[in-house]
Amino acid sequence: MDEEKYELAMKIITHAGTGKSCALEAIDLAADGDFAGAEQSLAEARGEMRKAHDIQFSMIQQEASGRPVDVHLILLHAEDHLTMAIMCIDLAERFMALYRRIAADEQKG
Repeated sequence: MDEEKYELAMKIITHAGTGKSCALEAIDLAADGDFAGAEQSLAEARGEMRKAHDIQFSMIQQEASGRPVDVHLILLHAEDHLTMAIMCIDLAERFMALYRRIAADEQKG
């Protein structure tokens, strides 16, 4: 794997890891009733995931244009991080909705 592809894989890992952390923070904030803070953390998570996805997409475009991308362990690791970030964001959205319902039910009665 050349240096440029290694750096791209590391950027995917960095952005995806930050996105995952922000999504988990959003869940914690929602659990504490801080829905504005949770939304802010979730927006940051989505932004980081988008950056990681953009890098991945550029590699996919390269492959589609006939310039193969060598797959090495570090790239597989980066893809795993991106997948987990996407899953955490999806789960954060669901947890936040659940915590909102719980808060609304508690206010009712």
